[in-house]
Amino acid sequence: MNIKLNYHELVNVMGYLNSVLSDKVLEEKLKNIIFLIEEKKVSLVAFGPLVFSRVILEKAEVSGVEEGEEKTFQIKASGLNNMLSSFSNLYKTHVDEIEFSEEGIKIKAIVHEEANEGESKDFSNDIKYLFDSAKIGKHIMA
Repeated sequence: MNIKLNYHELVNVMGYLNSVLSDKVLEEKLKNIIFLIEEKKVSLVAFGPLVFSRVILEKAEVSGVEEGEEKTFQIKASGLNNMLSSFSNLYKTHVDEIEFSEEGIKIKAIVHEEANEGESKDFSNDIKYLFDSAKIGKHIMA
């Protein structure tokens, strides 16, 4: 399973989902983002005690998922937010795409950092992150 997501779309969606997770009643260990991956669609889910939100990513590309199959994983919202914010104020580079894939029991994210026009191509870089994939409870997916 491999998904390619548009960085800017992911940042915008996370801004919305973070508002769902901002409830002070919600324990930190429950502040997760669930990825629902189908053959041609990726949705992100966040839930709190009173609110459930599912957002479809319009610019997602999926590979390695068969027709009728659904893959899921969840990662800590704080870890994903930290990764995304690391690339918000770049000077000589920009990020357009992030890839997520399974690597054993972890989720690997590769951020494709590209040199801006007029800058040395040496600034282009792929940065790898590994996230723990927490098990998704059956009551959540019901």
